[in-house]
Amino acid sequence: NRKLLDELLELGLRMESADNERSDELAGRTYVVTGEVTRFRNRAELVEFIEKRGGKCAGSVSKKTYALINNDSASQSSKNKTARNLGIPIITEDEFLKSLQAPQSTEQADETE
Repeated sequence: NRKLLDELLELGLRMESADNERSDELAGRTYVVTGEVTRFRNRAELVEFIEKRGGKCAGSVSKKTYALINNDSASQSSKNKTARNLGIPIITEDEFLKSLQAPQSTEQADETE
C-alpha cells in the first residue's frame, strides 16, 4: 500500500483535507443546539458545521449565546426557558440555514423617507 501511495504521489496525486471548507462567517457567535435535528444526521454534525464556519457551540444557554437552535421552539425545556428569559432567539435548523444564505450586513438600512 505504501509503495502504491508513493507511486501515485510521484504521478501528481494531490491529497487535501476537507478542512479547506473552513470560513469565518459565524465568527464571534456562540450557538446552543438542542432537541432533534432533521437537516443533519445528528447534533454533533450540526455542531461541526457551525465550528467549520468559525462559530462556537456551548452546552448551555447564557447571555453570550447568539441563538438557541431547536426545531421545537414551543418546548418547555430548561434551555428554551433560559433563552426566553435572556431574550436569546430560538431558531429552527431551517431558519439557521436560511440566515447563512442571506447577505450579512453590518449596516442598518436607512428608514427615513
